[in-house]
Amino acid sequence: MRNPYPITKSLLALAVVGVSLSACKDDDNEPTPRATVSFEKSTVSAGEGSGVLTVNIVLDRAATEDLTVSYTLAGTAIDKLTAASSGAAADYEIIGDHGEVDIKKGETSGGIEIQIVSDGTYEGNETIDITLDDVDVDNVDIAEDNTTKVTILDDEDEGDVVQISFDEPSIVTSEDARDLSVLLTLSKAAPEKLTLSYTLAGNALDSMKAFDNDASRFTDYYVVNGEDGKIVIEKGATTAKIDLHIYSDFFLENDETIEISLTSNSVAAQVAPAPAKIQLNQEDGRAILLFWNAEAGVDMDLLLWAADPGEDLGPFVASAFPDTEGAESIIIPDALDISDADFGLSFIYYSGTVDDLGFSVVHVTFADGDFLEDDVAFDATYTLDNINNTWDQQSGQIPFIAQTFYKTDGAYVDISNITVAEDGSRRPSLKALPAKIRDRSDRLKTTLRSYKR
Repeated sequence: MRNPYPITKSLLALAVVGVSLSACKDDDNEPTPRATVSFEKSTVSAGEGSGVLTVNIVLDRAATEDLTVSYTLAGTAIDKLTAASSGAAADYEIIGDHGEVDIKKGETSGGIEIQIVSDGTYEGNETIDITLDDVDVDNVDIAEDNTTKVTILDDEDEGDVVQISFDEPSIVTSEDARDLSVLLTLSKAAPEKLTLSYTLAGNALDSMKAFDNDASRFTDYYVVNGEDGKIVIEKGATTAKIDLHIYSDFFLENDETIEISLTSNSVAAQVAPAPAKIQLNQEDGRAILLFWNAEAGVDMDLLLWAADPGEDLGPFVASAFPDTEGAESIIIPDALDISDADFGLSFIYYSGTVDDLGFSVVHVTFADGDFLEDDVAFDATYTLDNINNTWDQQSGQIPFIAQTFYKTDGAYVDISNITVAEDGSRRPSLKALPAKIRDRSDRLKTTLRSYKR
């Protein structure tokens, strides 16, 4: 039987072509395979004198379109753009677009060209950390391992490192020195702008620690030219200094110490490992010492009054430490440079249960780290009626002046005996006294303010 639908050669050929065309049409609907971009090597190294270094970025298949890969820079080496804004010396420069690498359609790689800078200064090996962080097309992924580390090998000798040391690692001075410069010397001119960090130690109280501990009135010194614990040495400098301002005060203290330790923030500089040690000696002056029986559980305070000669005395400074072990003291520093003045003293029975409290007051000269043999001592006794635990001006009670003395032609004279108030150790509020008393002794106050600065 004949086939009613004969297939001719031409129809068969057409059928084959149709199948082929159908297959091609189906392929066009399939998604384009995704590519992955990564670094050719996870680590690269080059010497400072090696010139231009190329760090290759590769695709695991040819790019189907032009694409741009973005990257970020980190590490210890400093690129030229960062150096321009910070004033530091550059270690390398990116050639071409900073932070971008182009890969053309059909290509499988692109390169980051890095110009390595040889600066003639020993810095130790430095690193550039490069991280791939974005691609501007949808069909390319960033590999999970998306970083590479470039190590720049220093080609200078370690002997080129600048050595920074204290000109005087041990200094002895006094509270009345006021201003003290701690000199730093460099073994050679600073090859770049250097930053040193410093820390303070010792039992002398610096201004920042005093402020943090709400003890500003006990500050012994502050660093004048150090901000945030840092000292900057400009490029080309061969010396630097740390300036301290020393405070005089009215507290009789043991000799104190300041220790300054340095660390360098640049491998181009090394600092002395040992701190500079400063001994801060108690300055000379006239000391007033108040003693009582510490075992009695008593706390006493000492208040100094002052005025120009012939004027009414006004409260000036107090030694009122809580729970003291039977002693309070005040020193009138020679640095005040006052030849004539009137003074008064209050000996305040602040707390305790002793009805017959015996105490002693000693006036003596302190000079060259010791007491002279010109001491004059006085004894007295308080009863419980003399207790005054609200003696500050804010409470409306100020103490009774129990003793007076004078400074005439530079000598302390006419120390009176101690007078014990019959009605307790109290006086009316200073605020209630006449204006003449509240505004007294302008010349002395001006001198004292100048001294305390």
